[in-house]
Amino acid sequence: MIEDPSGGRAVIKYDYESLTVEIPVKKNWPVLIFMVIWIGGWAMGELFAIRELLSSDTPFVANIFLLFWLAGWTMGGGLAFNMILRQLVGKELISVGREFLTIKRSTLGLGRRRKYEIGSIKNIELIPGKNKALPGRMGKINVPGTTGGKIKFNYGKKTVYFARDLNGEETKAVFDRMKQNPYLRSRNFASDSSRPY
Repeated sequence: MIEDPSGGRAVIKYDYESLTVEIPVKKNWPVLIFMVIWIGGWAMGELFAIRELLSSDTPFVANIFLLFWLAGWTMGGGLAFNMILRQLVGKELISVGREFLTIKRSTLGLGRRRKYEIGSIKNIELIPGKNKALPGRMGKINVPGTTGGKIKFNYGKKTVYFARDLNGEETKAVFDRMKQNPYLRSRNFASDSSRPY
């Protein structure tokens, strides 16, 4: 495999047979710092609740309520911890092989892998501008690693977005490598996919 010397965040490896792109999640330092501080407070709440639950002085009805509260609190903490890990070591992995285009968003190697049959992929194209944002009360919220993508394609009745958190030049480099892959044909790409980014 030849590694692309573009010097960007994405690691692009390719040969005649395959294309693999590894994109680290773009870190949002204010969110990351806030979540680390929040998880410290969460841990204190968890410890106090467990201590109270194990205390023999706590009434039975209070223990039942505390048990349900602790379950929800633990789930919330797990989600926050996962978000911290995702910011630190999360990756988006894209590979194109003979039969499938595969996209996996992983943290420490764990994550859901989605496979798309090459023959059913249509209209691969660059998305100019910013990532698709999540709607929020104060307009649009861009959370790195969770919002949209910069390349898209149609797959049946779905639109699939990927190549998150890349700048325009890196996205174009990934897109250009996809166009050079022998398993992706011109019929897989949108007719105006050659337009400048």
